[in-house]
Amino acid sequence: MTGLTLSAKGEPEVVPAPAPLLARAGGWFGVLTALLLYLVTRVGQLALIDWMTPAGGPSVRDQLLEWDAGWFVRVATEGYAHGYSYDQQGQMVGNGLAFFPLYPLLIRAGAATGLSAQTAALVVAWLAGAAAAVLLHLLGTSLYSRRVGFVLVVLACTQPMSVVLSMGYSEGLFLALVVGMLLAAYHRSWPAAGVLGLAAALTRPTGAAAAVALAVAALAAVGPRRPGRSGQPSGASRSERWQALVAAGVALAGVPAYLLWVALR
Repeated sequence: MTGLTLSAKGEPEVVPAPAPLLARAGGWFGVLTALLLYLVTRVGQLALIDWMTPAGGPSVRDQLLEWDAGWFVRVATEGYAHGYSYDQQGQMVGNGLAFFPLYPLLIRAGAATGLSAQTAALVVAWLAGAAAAVLLHLLGTSLYSRRVGFVLVVLACTQPMSVVLSMGYSEGLFLALVVGMLLAAYHRSWPAAGVLGLAAALTRPTGAAAAVALAVAALAAVGPRRPGRSGQPSGASRSERWQALVAAGVALAGVPAYLLWVALR
């Protein structure tokens, strides 16, 4: 699609519309390259874990399912506790209510296909990490260039703690949702941004920070109109402003809503 603007001489001129995002990101070649970078870093990190494991130690799979992964699997298979939990001495101990619900729900959905809950936890985490890599590439391309998109993928997937993208943890899912939210907000797809922001808020408590970021973007969208490229005022329509505000409100409600449910439970 193209648009009409007025030139400096007052004559109409055709302004070509920007290329679709996927095309600017390198098409399917760019997407597959981002996925390849993710896959290579996963294989490298798993090989490093295997090399560092002493003889007779736990398997790589068992290590990917340690610590918080066990809690997520337990919530997925047993549900949430109905109140405080205590040990045999009567001392209060933690329980699964500390873990937000979206990742356990996806584990349960994966287990419904016949996978074990542990395998489902890893599959969901790996697929979410792959989606995060692609979305990071698209976000970097949108903001700057295709090269920056690839650099973001490399930085995210090679830093030491990115090993959690291979574990039964919710970080990969959270990253995919937050990057998707930011990408949707940048392209003014407010309904999608609101849904993704809410999903992020139901994945980790840091979803509250992501929701604030979306709120800032929404406030910028509903702010005063600014001159566009044609020299004429350019800004959001009334409908878009309402969509932006509703999206921010939906995302901001996620973490308080879960905490309120926990308090009532």
